[in-house]
Amino acid sequence: MRKKTQWLPYYYAALCQVNLGYMTGGASPSPAVTDPYADKAEELLQKAETLVGAPNAEIFIVKK
Repeated sequence: MRKKTQWLPYYYAALCQVNLGYMTGGASPSPAVTDPYADKAEELLQKAETLVGAPNAEIFIVKK
């Protein structure tokens, strides 16, 4: 069960979305394929940032 008051589940879910984008993109990634993963990751990272409340290096790295 995911705790909606902790930032780590959102962080790891976003990291998985980024990894899926890389894996499905292949050698020549298409924005039509990778953008939905990036959009979902960004949404999850925003939730994580809200819960952390302070600058966080892990979240910053995944965003980049």
